[in-house]
Amino acid sequence: MSEKKVRSGKVTKQQKQKFLDLLKNHRNVGIGQFGGPNSGKAANAVWATLTAELNACGGACKTVEQWKKCWADWKSGVKKQQAAIMRFQNATGNRPASEGPAPLDGMDLQVLDFFPTALVDGDGVTKESGFQEVISSYNKKKNY
Repeated sequence: MSEKKVRSGKVTKQQKQKFLDLLKNHRNVGIGQFGGPNSGKAANAVWATLTAELNACGGACKTVEQWKKCWADWKSGVKKQQAAIMRFQNATGNRPASEGPAPLDGMDLQVLDFFPTALVDGDGVTKESGFQEVISSYNKKKNY
């Protein structure tokens, strides 16, 4: 039989803010970039420290793995929300902003700072291949 998931409670705003502050101090852990032969051990030590400090704040009491999952889910959600905002802004039809997705709040904007802008918004230089280009190349081959 499979084990049941044990819910550890909802993360409070105070914990989220503390989480962001701690990850800003340990930016390499926040963005997942490590280097060196003992970087895994160092990252695990940082996560253990983060876990102890976050659990001491009150609110949700999670394990290291649960906090890592919380961070991954939070980052993913912010990127999805930002992508929805960008899609709405780039859509045609001159729809009012009230019909679009909710804007990111202050903490979500801080999470967005962990990513390069090209990762979230695209680099703006790379030309997207599309249907029109395929038709153009086909017509050139057929001499239309």
